[in-house]
Amino acid sequence: MKKTLVLISLFLLALLPGLLRALTNEEAEGRKEIEKGWVDRHNATLEADVKRAVKGLHAKRHSFFLSSFKKHQVHLRRLSLKMAAKDGVPEKVAFSKEVDVPLAALYQAKAKGLVFLVADYADDWDPLHASSDIYIKIGFLYRKVFHGYGYQGCARLLTLGKDSPLFFETAEFGGGADCRKVLYILDMEAVKGMSDDLYDHPESVKPEDYIQRVLVFNVWLEGFTLYKDIDRNGMLGIVNSSQTIYPAELKKKLQEKYHQEDNDFGGPFSYNVMTVFRWNTEKSKFEDAGDYYF
Repeated sequence: MKKTLVLISLFLLALLPGLLRALTNEEAEGRKEIEKGWVDRHNATLEADVKRAVKGLHAKRHSFFLSSFKKHQVHLRRLSLKMAAKDGVPEKVAFSKEVDVPLAALYQAKAKGLVFLVADYADDWDPLHASSDIYIKIGFLYRKVFHGYGYQGCARLLTLGKDSPLFFETAEFGGGADCRKVLYILDMEAVKGMSDDLYDHPESVKPEDYIQRVLVFNVWLEGFTLYKDIDRNGMLGIVNSSQTIYPAELKKKLQEKYHQEDNDFGGPFSYNVMTVFRWNTEKSKFEDAGDYYF
């Protein structure tokens, strides 16, 4: 048995020589200086609007997931829970075979000439059992179109004003290090034809006919998502704080200098990143405006 273990150990040592060598203190300090120099040069190349968008922002530690800063959330008018059944909103939803989560809050929102309902479900015993649904009123009926889960308020409507598009934010958080968020936009061209659709073929009209997915991104558990007017043009922009791995260019440089198979062996990248997304009205989509390392 001992002979077998010795042979396996020798084989692993021959196969993975790069793991035998950790960085010395002097090399570790040198790598930090290289990292900082690369980050400073990278940040300096970003557009002025991107730098201004992240100025003064810092990720902070939190005991639980911090949802988006919905500064530009569409106003929600709270309704009595008794109105849920009338509009086809369930008074409870099944989280699993054993767990039902009750309706905790019901809201009405009006935007772009349409009416929406937002239903929040919450479990007093486990915050991860929370979910949110958004319903759109088509004709005389409310139909569910969005679902988020993992924390209260995980599906919301966002806008900057009358000239801004209407966005829908949904989130999926089941525990772990980050949360997946998806943004949709209301397709106003399709909405203009809604009345004709209801008249011509009401039985086949679906809520997804009037929406369009425009962005998917991950939010760091200890970070945040901030919605703001980045370009000062009345259009919604996003600053998203998240963890990051070594940038490929920097990683290659460090690998060549210190002859490591994987420079992460000597310690993780010491910077986090704020990714800025700006809305392109002509293309009707979000564009990545750059990453700011901090």
